[in-house]
Amino acid sequence: MATGYIYALTSPKTTYVKIGLSERLPPLRLAEINANDYGGFAPWSIHDFIHVKDVAKTETYLHRGLRDVLARDVPGTKELFRITPDQATKLFEDCPRDHFFGDVRLERLRHNIDFSQFLRALLHVSGLDLVMHLQGYWTLSLYPSTNGGRLFTINIGQHEVAFALDPRGRERVEFVLVTDKLAARGIRASTFGALYSKLLYTSASARLRRTSMICSLQEAKLRLHDPVLRRGLVAYWMDHLIRISEEGRPSLHAKHHNSNAVRQVMKHSYCKP
Repeated sequence: MATGYIYALTSPKTTYVKIGLSERLPPLRLAEINANDYGGFAPWSIHDFIHVKDVAKTETYLHRGLRDVLARDVPGTKELFRITPDQATKLFEDCPRDHFFGDVRLERLRHNIDFSQFLRALLHVSGLDLVMHLQGYWTLSLYPSTNGGRLFTINIGQHEVAFALDPRGRERVEFVLVTDKLAARGIRASTFGALYSKLLYTSASARLRRTSMICSLQEAKLRLHDPVLRRGLVAYWMDHLIRISEEGRPSLHAKHHNSNAVRQVMKHSYCKP
């Protein structure tokens, strides 16, 4: 039994949707699919994907349900279906919960609305919700088993750029965010807690600053919208993300990326306070 991903791809050259499997994150697999020009319809782009416990089992389950809409007029293909992209997403949503990888953690996240909304705001404010196709270069670990316990960790490449400690029942949470100290000049320590700068990684920019704040999830979500903090996040996160994606260097943490949590968080509408 191998974990992996079921993906739905679309192409401007066809109305068919390709539903297949990959043991690698689909954004990291897409170039290979396009190089093979599947069905003669390249370039394909990712519409949606899910992370599952047994990728062969889930693909078989889904393909069997789609037998009546299998496209049989394209030689050498077995993964093209006469469905819309929205129907593909609905198919994934209706997949039994026990197929999903990390289902227990997803259920915990689903019941913590404040945490889900904080993550949604963080993805928006940092710009990560605009680069969903670069998942694998940036990663989200949900409830990682780090010493002391954490709610989440976000990495860009090998750099840990955000995390929050597990409050273990307390209302106030400690958050740590990495920003560009030049772009984020003007952040007030009285507002955001401790501010300190040092090279945490040999490859880190000399402009790196860590911003720490201890507050409730709701208050943290509001603080994310401080324009100075936002500028610092975008400057450091996006600069590093663009560089590693151009160099084709996915994160070493890609295997720990919880793409199902990203899908779940993105269901929340972003509302600016």
